[in-house]
Amino acid sequence: MLVVHLATTSLACGGFACDNAAPVLQNAERIVFGVDPGAPGEVEMHVQISYEGPSEAFAWIVPVPAEPELFVSTSDLFTRLALATQPSFQLQNEDEGNCVDSQLFAPSAADSAGGTYSSDTSYDVTVTGQKVVGPYETVTLSAASSQDLVGWLEAHGYDLPPGIDAVLQPYVSDGSSFVALRLAKDKDLGDLAPLGLRYRADRAVVPVQLTSISATPDLRMEAYVLSSGRGVPESYLHVRINDAAIDWWTGGANYGDVITRAADEAGGHAFATDYFGTSDVAVFWPRGNTFALAPLRTESDPVAWLEALRSTFPASPPPELFEVLEDAMGADGMGARLWSCPSCLLDPYYGFVFPADFDPEAATLDLEVRVVEPLQLAQGLLDDHPLLARMTSSLDAAEMTVDPVFVVNQDLAGAEVTQVRSATQIFHCGIRSVRESADRTLVLDDGRRIELPSMNHLRELGMTEYEWLEDHHQITAQVIEQMGETGQPTVIADFTADLLALTQQGCGCDSQNGAAGWLSLGAVPWLLRRRARRTG
Repeated sequence: MLVVHLATTSLACGGFACDNAAPVLQNAERIVFGVDPGAPGEVEMHVQISYEGPSEAFAWIVPVPAEPELFVSTSDLFTRLALATQPSFQLQNEDEGNCVDSQLFAPSAADSAGGTYSSDTSYDVTVTGQKVVGPYETVTLSAASSQDLVGWLEAHGYDLPPGIDAVLQPYVSDGSSFVALRLAKDKDLGDLAPLGLRYRADRAVVPVQLTSISATPDLRMEAYVLSSGRGVPESYLHVRINDAAIDWWTGGANYGDVITRAADEAGGHAFATDYFGTSDVAVFWPRGNTFALAPLRTESDPVAWLEALRSTFPASPPPELFEVLEDAMGADGMGARLWSCPSCLLDPYYGFVFPADFDPEAATLDLEVRVVEPLQLAQGLLDDHPLLARMTSSLDAAEMTVDPVFVVNQDLAGAEVTQVRSATQIFHCGIRSVRESADRTLVLDDGRRIELPSMNHLRELGMTEYEWLEDHHQITAQVIEQMGETGQPTVIADFTADLLALTQQGCGCDSQNGAAGWLSLGAVPWLLRRRARRTG
């Protein structure tokens, strides 16, 4: 077992260390594996964990099957892979007949993600897009006046300073669009500095049992497996989600909840595949670039050193680069400012104290160890492994009794899983009708056609499309299967036929006759036990 203490004075507390007064709670975990199976095989593991709690009380404990080589990783490895492989859910709109827009027609759901903003006639505002970007919920909009813009934002929960409308008015007059953002409701996290480990093994293991004491409910886990085949879960089941469980009208903002429910339906130990395909989805360090460090080591003027670094650094700056600048210049919290404006170091307005004792040799060495080498290693990891699988699960502390084990299946190397998912919404307008008054059909990729009433009808009922389709997403794990190192998956439960049959019942089905009724068949008794435990 390897024990890595990032805060040696803390007391052991499961997968973390903590003090008795303020335990560290782990609520998300991302791990990237490079797996070279064989005799003897090698596994390279990069770990980044998000947590809630006091950073000064933090420590980390992780077991590996052999004594490892330790090295510094880069947060860019996780950020760029996450962005490149994040599932997106696109709802395409099609008209059948002659559809006419009304002035109140909401923006296309294909442009939205996160919460949906309905039209509000109190303010002359046009919403053109909604997206979840990292930890932020964003909305893009334009307005006829700054008063309309501010009024709309405040009506939708944005806390704005007084008098801001006067500042915004010149931009409104110029016809500008606006992007408003705020933290998503569940975001209050800090990210650990990533650590890399390399050791002899032919499979990847996530030591979740050590995490159980400090884990928050429904710990989000993302595992990335880079190899020459498809990374699959072996000790856990695999689920294929029911596309009708996705809220297509919010761009799949409920995807995390769908994964949690699907894992629960598979007994609590299951992963879904978010993406499988080429690993060439992100670039950390341009191939063949060596980046000459020697000139920096002899540049004693800190401003010139910053300018030379900024003009020659071949990659986008990761957060670790800003930390190097802060340490070298004695400017806590100002690394991003120094990167964008080296000459600001000379301007008292920004509060910098010019570093009279600047050491270019030490600063360059720190840059090399904490930034350059980790980025080069990250790029080499992708270059050496042509295929990438991203798998996601959700675990409660009580479920952390079995460590997830991932193996490489060469027989499934061609089974691509795209991160871009799509559905089509057809408006049945006939000869001529307002689109909002037209009945609709939702067409999913598996061929299911689910009938929907008009947008106006749902407004009258005070319901969303997702609420109307409740019977169609009573089950979220459409297929539950076991995967291994060879062969095709072994299907344990497949509800595809039941879901198809439900669409033939039209919109009038209820929980007694629809999806909820399938569970009474007892075909998967452990599914019933899981659902009872979570809802009881």
